[in-house]
Amino acid sequence: MSDLTKGSVFFLPKKPGERVPFEPLLEGQESSKATRTRYDDYIKVIQCLEKKIENFLLTVNESAISDLCNFVKNTYNKGENSIFNPPNRFYALPTALATIIIGIDKEENTRFFKCVSQKLQQNNFNHIVFLNSMDCADLKRIEKQHFKHILGLKSLSKLIIIIQDFECFIPEVLENFIYLCSHYQDRIPIVLMLGITTCIRGIDPLHENYSYSVVRLLKPEPFYLQSQKARCDDLVSQCLIEDAQCMKVGEETYEFLLDMFIGRKFSLSLFVSSLKYALMHYFYTNPLSILTTIEPEVIHSRLNLLNENHVEMIRMQISFREYVESKLHQPAEARQLLCDDYYVKSLLPTFCQNMAIYHQRFAIALEFIIFLQEFLQECLNYDVNKLKSKYELYSIALKKPGLGENEYIQILLDDLIKIDPKKIGELLQTFVSLLKTILDHVENIKQEYEDFYQFLVRSREIENDLTRPSASTRSATTKIKNKESTILQKIEKIGDDYKQLVIDVVNYLAIFFDENLRHYSTNTLFEIFYYQEDISILECAFVPKIRSAIHAALGLSTEYINCNCCMVESDDESNEKDDDDWDSREQILSTHNDTSILYKLHLQCGKLINVRDWLDSFENVISKENLENRKLNEKEIV
Repeated sequence: MSDLTKGSVFFLPKKPGERVPFEPLLEGQESSKATRTRYDDYIKVIQCLEKKIENFLLTVNESAISDLCNFVKNTYNKGENSIFNPPNRFYALPTALATIIIGIDKEENTRFFKCVSQKLQQNNFNHIVFLNSMDCADLKRIEKQHFKHILGLKSLSKLIIIIQDFECFIPEVLENFIYLCSHYQDRIPIVLMLGITTCIRGIDPLHENYSYSVVRLLKPEPFYLQSQKARCDDLVSQCLIEDAQCMKVGEETYEFLLDMFIGRKFSLSLFVSSLKYALMHYFYTNPLSILTTIEPEVIHSRLNLLNENHVEMIRMQISFREYVESKLHQPAEARQLLCDDYYVKSLLPTFCQNMAIYHQRFAIALEFIIFLQEFLQECLNYDVNKLKSKYELYSIALKKPGLGENEYIQILLDDLIKIDPKKIGELLQTFVSLLKTILDHVENIKQEYEDFYQFLVRSREIENDLTRPSASTRSATTKIKNKESTILQKIEKIGDDYKQLVIDVVNYLAIFFDENLRHYSTNTLFEIFYYQEDISILECAFVPKIRSAIHAALGLSTEYINCNCCMVESDDESNEKDDDDWDSREQILSTHNDTSILYKLHLQCGKLINVRDWLDSFENVISKENLENRKLNEKEIV
């Protein structure tokens, strides 16, 4: 297990005839068929995750891609101010500044521009050239690799030059290239796209690093992608919430994934890699993972793969023990749970079905919270900063006692009572519409759909009573006082009906949220479905402790390099017994690396280091390897 956590190596799909890379678990008692099923499930989940990420990138960047394509399409149009009929004034190069706030994640930048390129290539007249700072160290290399595209273009074609990592280019090189493009602009329509991957927004990077003579050759127009936090809701929803039959992550793992995407790393690729690693570790080490990805209706085919070791592992789960304790008032059933393997297997479809239902209803209740926040913001002018995004709500849900019992939910329900009762129909219509769209896929939500629909009917009936004139008022047209009295009584009654409707809706929502947003640990055998391993497993793979590694390399260089020239000779047993605290690995040898020798000598010094004594000690050590034992001068030591 320790070898598994030393690196972030993923198992790739096997070729025909290759051995399954997963090893049998349960001390080798797991059947080969169960091992193969575990591996096949892992591959399917990884492929499904990759499709979700592709769909996420397409949907979240759809608007920006469309805007960039329209920008390219509208440049150099034939007309009064086109390049083919130029005005008297100077015509600058059309330049799109694609500002992508993604921190160090250049991979996402590349993905985004590939999507833009595919969209632009639908027009056969567009020629696209990608420039990367690593391949464009000087202007001659740019001319050699990419300038031939310019010379081979037709007169009416557009050359789109995409500079993915604009900030990484040497300014002098890019300035000369811009001058070159401007020189050819009267013959070839050139459009520049500059990818800006830091928090510097707009045209500031141009003004800060390039001279005015270069900036005036460009006609920049900024395009902004959504920030990481704005996109985090979609990512978390698609990868971690929506799928009911899939591995879920616990609190610590979820916080680690968030930290990869919107925390220290600001990286989508690290988020995906960390999630893949967690999936790999989950399927590699958990023999019960074969129960998580299959539909509960067809789970019986997997029960045949379970042996007595699987059942014993199920009995060891804390949630199963609590389930047994809840059956102590039925001694016969409790005895079956502890002694009858077949009976435990017969309950597994029910447990898996209940978990799938919990995940479905949890996702729906979470959407209700999002709609409720938007509704209250519109009605009560909520401060946007006080509202919580979906990924923040999900983070609260993973912490005990769950989102349903969190004070934030109670605050929302208390504020719902303060709204204008006449507006409650809008919220009910939203809930009914949401439930209606998923009614065909989630059958267990039918009762809630009917309840909210009845609330909506009550709201419409009260509204109709308010607008419908009564018979008494029509017959009493001459009796003004009686008419006014009747209308006031009617309005007062309708107002009371509205208030009662709001109270009934709030009470119903309180129960609905409490039941469906409870903590996942309230479900039996939740341990099978949730990845709750120590976070250090992911930290070792994706957050290496560089300082500790350097200290180990310098302080224990013999073990780190594992070379024969630095092996320490063993002392007599008597000497070892006299000094139990002495560690032979701390011995300084002349064959050690110079940096390692200096480091060990540094550790032997106090808080204040005499540099002269430090260098003299270093000289004494390294002089031992000189056969003539000549004294080294200070220049050699330095």
